[in-house]
Amino acid sequence: KEATVIALPDKNGEVLVQAGIVKTKVKQNNLVLKEDAPAVQVEGKVIRTFESKASKSARPELNLIGKNVEEASIELEQYLDTAVMMGLGQVTIIHGKGTGVLRKGVHSLLKANRHVKSFRLGAFGEGEAGVTVVELK
Repeated sequence: KEATVIALPDKNGEVLVQAGIVKTKVKQNNLVLKEDAPAVQVEGKVIRTFESKASKSARPELNLIGKNVEEASIELEQYLDTAVMMGLGQVTIIHGKGTGVLRKGVHSLLKANRHVKSFRLGAFGEGEAGVTVVELK
């Protein structure tokens, strides 16, 4: 997916990029300069268009089994941003059945995420209560 870098790398090596109306942080080493991208100068800054390496390997599912709610929420936020940038309409979050703590944490994060149109537990054959199927905007 094409994106435009709109902020320099932070201390974690992440840059703020914009693809359409979506803005997200991406690891700098996941970007490739588009060969035919013109350099544009805006307010004294040079802006170039990059392509994400992740676009070629965007997966429709994220496995969070074994993670605590805090670790899972960080990974889930990044995953949803990437999924939206890649144009995925539906993704599956694998959280397992267990005690339900991780599922509840995932669901509360999904309720607050602006990219999420709707979500539901998996149906028979999809993973049932061990997965959440998310429809993205």
